Amino acid sequence: MKLMLPPSPTVGYAVTMANTLFMETSTAHCSLALAVGEDIFSQQRKLERSHNEHILPMLSELFESAGLSKQDIQVIGFGAGPGSFTGVRIAASVAQGIAMAGQSKVVAMKGSEVLVRSAIEDKTLAGYGHSGKSTNWLALIPSRADAYYVSLYQQNGAELSVVIADQLLLEPADWVEALAADITAQGEHTLKIIGAMSSWMPKALESYRVGTPIPDARVMLDQVRQQFIEGTAKDAEYALPIYVDGDSPWRKTS
Repeated sequence: MKLMLPPSPTVGYAVTMANTLFMETSTAHCSLALAVGEDIFSQQRKLERSHNEHILPMLSELFESAGLSKQDIQVIGFGAGPGSFTGVRIAASVAQGIAMAGQSKVVAMKGSEVLVRSAIEDKTLAGYGHSGKSTNWLALIPSRADAYYVSLYQQNGAELSVVIADQLLLEPADWVEALAADITAQGEHTLKIIGAMSSWMPKALESYRVGTPIPDARVMLDQVRQQFIEGTAKDAEYALPIYVDGDSPWRKTS
């Protein structure tokens, strides 16, 4: 599956003029972004475990800055997981509530894609310029003890492709090491590992780790707008978390 990379969030580019909201609450950071025409408004705070106390006031500030009400939002995207058990559900429930109030459409986006796109926009992680090689982004998101959600995306210029969709693995050291060896052996690809690390990570792979990006809701606005104009955004009742095979919707993941 190929996904186009949006321009830098500082450019103010818009795929369409639809008023678009995106929320990411699946990590310790709460990131909100609102696109109104070509203008982008955003809020970002590190909240640890208090997202439920702050997200509505943050949204109110966002709407006030943009001169809009929640009824003016046409499409709402949110990070639907994998990620924090509680955080993912906060974003889903708020998206559903706003969508029902304003007859908006919703788009559930994978947390791993939010993480990768945020890393690409962060030049301290992605680097500057192009080496001529495609970049493979391996995202690691912690689940319960010693278990991780892993996924692989490949970046070629403005295209981002899902190579390996999210899967849940227990102590995935051997899996990650074998994947890294396969990628680097091909020569024309580079590897960057982002997200949580643990003692199980082989020391040989530490050089591939570039850090853990702070999720940035702005990088997802054009993706949500694109789905809206393509007619793939859904009704409010479909604002639900995304579950990964092997995980339970009733098991707390963080």
